[in-house]
Amino acid sequence: MAISQITTQIIASIIFLIKQRELKPSRIKLLVFTGTVGKTTLRDAVTFTLKGMGYKVESNDLGYSNEIGILLTALGIAKFSVKNPFDWLNLLRAKNNKERFVCIELGADFYHDIPWFLKHFIPFAVFISGIAEKDWADKIEKTSEGRKKLLESIPEAGFIVYNMDDSPTKRLVETVNIQARKISFSIANKDASAYAHRWSKNIFSLPLEKFFHKEELVEIATNERHHEILLNRPIFEPQLYALLAAIGFSAVLIHGRIPDKLLDNYQFVPQRLQFSKAKNSAILLEDSYKATPLCTFWLLETVANMRAQKKVLIITEMRPLMINSKYFYEKLANMMRFIDMVYFLGPTECWRKIATINNKVEHITMADYPMIAARIIKQTDDNSLILLKGSFRYQLDNLKRLLI
Repeated sequence: MAISQITTQIIASIIFLIKQRELKPSRIKLLVFTGTVGKTTLRDAVTFTLKGMGYKVESNDLGYSNEIGILLTALGIAKFSVKNPFDWLNLLRAKNNKERFVCIELGADFYHDIPWFLKHFIPFAVFISGIAEKDWADKIEKTSEGRKKLLESIPEAGFIVYNMDDSPTKRLVETVNIQARKISFSIANKDASAYAHRWSKNIFSLPLEKFFHKEELVEIATNERHHEILLNRPIFEPQLYALLAAIGFSAVLIHGRIPDKLLDNYQFVPQRLQFSKAKNSAILLEDSYKATPLCTFWLLETVANMRAQKKVLIITEMRPLMINSKYFYEKLANMMRFIDMVYFLGPTECWRKIATINNKVEHITMADYPMIAARIIKQTDDNSLILLKGSFRYQLDNLKRLLI
């Protein structure tokens, strides 16, 4: 473990000792979102649903995805800077005695926060959308062990909410000794606690002009009840899973009495599969948050079915990709063959692994942005699809501003 992580855990432990009265289980119900992909999307939808039903909810929107972030969220602190002494003083003075849900993310495949969490807290519910099948980070085995302990720590009165369509997640739930109640969600499996009864799954095989402005009616079934959600945009599978998890958990929590139109016009997390239009009316699909193998391969499989005259992809390196790098980049290179124009932003050594398999992939730097943006706008039109995918969110945002 890095010195910075050890330091963070020591500071967090000291804060916990000082604030443990406000952090008693009788006052906070911790909802933990874990997995390789989908944590933030699930957390946001569940937070929105619970707030809409009148519950007091705290959710980690500060960007501190570590042990200190857990405490900041639990104490209801909405603004914090480690460099500001007054913020530290406010943290130590924080009083939040109301009973509430606290939504946090744990167990990214490259960061170990679960062991520290389990020393200080007991989760009320754990949500899992999808986890990696293959090793791609050097700490993934320890993270997997941490997830098992996390599930085993949920008390009988608590819940595990999981995606039964994801094979690794399903195997994990089936092999771990779980005493908590299980809530499953699925797109097609009617044995799940919540499943999609109606959804325009094939909308992405339509021509671009057909689906971009289409409203989406989603119908979710739970315990023989149907919950209709009218959204102002089409949605992808990861976003549907978030709605399924939110409705499934809420339905069990309040015995199916979910308010009508609770999630109508719900706005999903920015930078997670958002549509917009380029200045030449080409469709721009942005997933410029992270590029892990699992979510990157899923996106490529999905957009391969979209009907567009020309497809352009700007993609960054997958990170943190510490092992099996050659395997993943070669697979990525083969999966990108259907793309007409591909630009790779990242280390030269990563690009070379792609270029040896797919030589049409062009290596770029941020200095190339004006030239690349002008070229893309010139060579695409309203029947074209421009994709932004990667870890470097802010760098990709700079390119996006040149395109729209």
